[in-house]
Amino acid sequence: MATCPWCAHVPQVSRAGRLWACPNCLNPFILVDGGGTAPVPSMPDVRDEARRGSAAFDVFAHLYGAIHDLPVLPSTPQRVIAMVHDPLSDMEEIAKIVNEDAGLALRVLRIANSALYGGLHEIRETREACARLGMKVVANTMWAIMGNSLYRRGANRHQEWIPELWRHAIAVAHCAESVATCVFGGSQGVEFVAGLTHDIGKVVLLDVISQEPTPQVAVLAQSEMATVELLNRFHALAGLHVVQHMGLPHELGPATLFHHRPEAVPFAEDLPGVHILSLADRVVHVLDGEGPDACLSSVAEHPAVRALGMDNGKLGEILEAAFQRLDAALDAYAA
Repeated sequence: MATCPWCAHVPQVSRAGRLWACPNCLNPFILVDGGGTAPVPSMPDVRDEARRGSAAFDVFAHLYGAIHDLPVLPSTPQRVIAMVHDPLSDMEEIAKIVNEDAGLALRVLRIANSALYGGLHEIRETREACARLGMKVVANTMWAIMGNSLYRRGANRHQEWIPELWRHAIAVAHCAESVATCVFGGSQGVEFVAGLTHDIGKVVLLDVISQEPTPQVAVLAQSEMATVELLNRFHALAGLHVVQHMGLPHELGPATLFHHRPEAVPFAEDLPGVHILSLADRVVHVLDGEGPDACLSSVAEHPAVRALGMDNGKLGEILEAAFQRLDAALDAYAA
């Protein structure tokens, strides 16, 4: 039985993943060999950063209320994802399940006929659409549909921020998959999902802030600068709690928590995925308003470039590929 090393709370954990977050004190911790636990090295106690009486303390006090209010992930996409990973499934069976949900079938048809994946003729049947996209892209499509349901929840005061957060998530997901393909010759599928979820903590934090549950939070909500500062400081930790609570793939935990701090990753096997996401996030931020040539000089010194064994030539390929298809990816998935 694992005990939080910060507060001695006993959360429900499994051996499926070694990075967890305590729902009591909110601090992240790791499972170590032998069944013990330890704080994440170099991570401060969140209670020292969000002290009692501060707006940040009040936001975190209401964090799990916002997480519990997140919509339940739709069941049909989850069934499709499970079938995609079942070696005994075939595309005919997957198409039948997709057809059970008319809205889902229309989304699959739209993506299959988009500029990102469209062929020489328009597809009108779900089975053909799934065949054109292939298993991996069908799974990505299901994840995008489920992710969109999370981002639809809304921060009333900052509602206009949510569509931009979702577009950024789609762009990072697309770019992360491009990085994985260029570096390793293909993606594992989790890179796309990590891109979709890496900023989900901002959504729940905005939800709390918009509800203004205490006077301190109400004052915070009046200041865009203060709101952005709180999001930047705490969204990765809040995102880890969302990933854990919703039972999302455990690989997403390290990517979500450390995408701005790859140097703090405690386990070597998690580093490549975190570096891919961190680089993709940086690329998308820089590409916003710049072309790939201007982006190259801005991104070349990113720690992930060296960690992933890339030179400027390889990085240039990634930037060009991401830039050329970014608008098409946004059009296909972000609606």
